Amino acid sequence: MSLGLGFFSIATSACNQKNSTAAAPVKAAAIETPEVENSEPTMSTGPNARILCKAPKGVNNDPRTIDELMTLINALPKPMTVACLIDALKGPFKVNATSNNFSGQPAYSSDLPRIFLLFGTQLFVAVVPKGEGGKAVEVSYRLANGSSVKGELHFPVTENLAVDAPYTSIITSGQSGTICGGCHFPEVWAGAEFPISAFASSFVLPIPEMNVTISRINKRAKICATEVADECPVLEALFYQGMPTAFKFEDL
Repeated sequence: MSLGLGFFSIATSACNQKNSTAAAPVKAAAIETPEVENSEPTMSTGPNARILCKAPKGVNNDPRTIDELMTLINALPKPMTVACLIDALKGPFKVNATSNNFSGQPAYSSDLPRIFLLFGTQLFVAVVPKGEGGKAVEVSYRLANGSSVKGELHFPVTENLAVDAPYTSIITSGQSGTICGGCHFPEVWAGAEFPISAFASSFVLPIPEMNVTISRINKRAKICATEVADECPVLEALFYQGMPTAFKFEDL
């Protein structure tokens, strides 16, 4: 099962297990959802054709914080898929991809890697087109001290979520840390600007040798023009708004 977002160079068993007895913290109020516009839907083309999602008028689709991302998620139609979220986010995207399958959000293969989308210079949204890693979206907000606040959302999203939903999904039973803390340490409370259930921990870069190029992902995406495949909605969403550009974590 996928864990909270961390940029793993190596995984341990502590990062690959959820605490089955985790207590459920008091749920924060759901973020207010803007009214969705009534407009003609836009369809993608080809054998994997589907209705494309779009951010409602007045909702920011270029988030810079986890809270802004949550506002967008709650504004989109439910049930909501990972592909729908990518549709609604502003592209073309800045991406970095890794074939590492020993992380809490494992890549499916070198052709279907774990893909990080960068918004601004601090917000990362990680997706996997297929497999166990594709069942969740992981988020990370990098702080000035080099650590990051991590969270996770399970998909499909079937209802509006509380503002603290990304954090409560990875909190430990004692609510004194997260399941990410086994690999990303030290771990401390994120601070007053975040919900009480949010924690910050070390920001670990992906292994350079496991980097996957955009051209390789695009080559895999091209089969979606002629074949039906589980990974196609996410792959097509990544390229629909234009060719992504690569970023390097070490340059941020």
